[in-house]
Parts: sequence; structure tokens; C-alpha cells
Amino acid sequence: MFNWKSIAIFGIVSLGLFGCSTAQENATTEAKAPEINQNEQISADENKEQNGTSQEIRTYVNQTDAWMLELPSTWNDVHIVESGRMTEFIFPSQNPDYKQSLFWINTISEEEWEKAQAEGPTGSAKEITRKNGDVYLYYTPLDQVLEDNELKRYEEMVKDIPKIIESFKFE
Repeated sequence: MFNWKSIAIFGIVSLGLFGCSTAQENATTEAKAPEINQNEQISADENKEQNGTSQEIRTYVNQTDAWMLELPSTWNDVHIVESGRMTEFIFPSQNPDYKQSLFWINTISEEEWEKAQAEGPTGSAKEITRKNGDVYLYYTPLDQVLEDNELKRYEEMVKDIPKIIESFKFE
């Protein structure tokens, strides 16, 4: 049974795992976009913007839950890591010791989500949608480890997240 202590522990563990961790990746599937591996599918097409210019859009497809996102071309070198029902989008730092998340998407049951909300604040978790008894959430990190030009690029990329989340849909 969840209680506020469980939520706090989950938040601390999540921050340690997905925040500004400098730890090595364990046994998860990682792809440096735009490569394709067994756990992800990425395609590119041309998207005409309102101003008449074209920008290449990558479509990321999550193979576990069959959802997809449109990623701007400025995200071509973002690392995408799937682990169970969670997908993390990691900033491509030049420092191999830095693992700075841009955001991640997690899927939990509606029951788990309702309990977590009833017990208090849910951190940076924001609901995207619900389907077949599951809730699709996205999270943004509470801290970051980047500096100088990488920090500036990271901050610019963070501005893309709302539009990326708006593109969330099922295959």
C-alpha cells in the first residue's frame, strides 16, 4: 500500500536514477538517435512549418506501449533509453560521465496514479493521457549538471518539451 513515505522514497530513488546521475548505464536498451534498434523505431520526414521553411521531424516509436512522439531535428543526437515501461530522453553531453535527462515517460496503472495523487504532491510528474487502465506520465528533472554552452543548449531543448508532449499519440 502506498503512503506518503513510499512516494517520497520513489521520488528520491527516481532522482538518483534519472536526475543528474553520473553512474554508468545498466542493462537497458540505449540508442543514440537516429539509429534503430529492437526497442525503438525512428523515421524522418519533412514537415512544413507555417513560415514556409521545412524542418526535419523524427518520429520516435515506443515498441512496448506503441506510442510515438515527434522530435525536432535539434534532438537528433539525444540518447533514448527504454527500460521496462519507461523511456528516457538524455541530453548528449560531451562529458561521458554526465547523464542529464531532458525528460522521461513512464506508464503506471490508474490505481497507482490515483493513490499517489491522493497521498500528496507527485513531484514533477504530469499526466499525458490514459488508455486501457494505464496512465502515461512525463517527468522533468529537478536538477542538472551541465555548464556553459551545454547548459545553454540544454535550456533551449527544454523549451521543446511541451510541443513534443503535445505530439504524443498511439500508433
